[in-house]
Amino acid sequence: MPYSIEEISEDYVSAGDRLSPPTITNLGVKVANWEMLTGEEVRRVMEQGGVMKRGIRYSLTCRDVVSLSGMKSFIR
Repeated sequence: MPYSIEEISEDYVSAGDRLSPPTITNLGVKVANWEMLTGEEVRRVMEQGGVMKRGIRYSLTCRDVVSLSGMKSFIR
């Protein structure tokens, strides 16, 4: 089964404050470090709640692959 980024075009945000961070309600995820956001519109949505439209997203997968050249001597 292939894994991919779910096709969601917008996120629904419930407002946050100093005691409780904002929550992406359609995903059930709290937003950590939201106070560090610099975008004016994004920060407003985090503070007051609302809908945020998604743009292009990229997925990056990193793997730790064992070098096969070191395995030749082990196999012999």
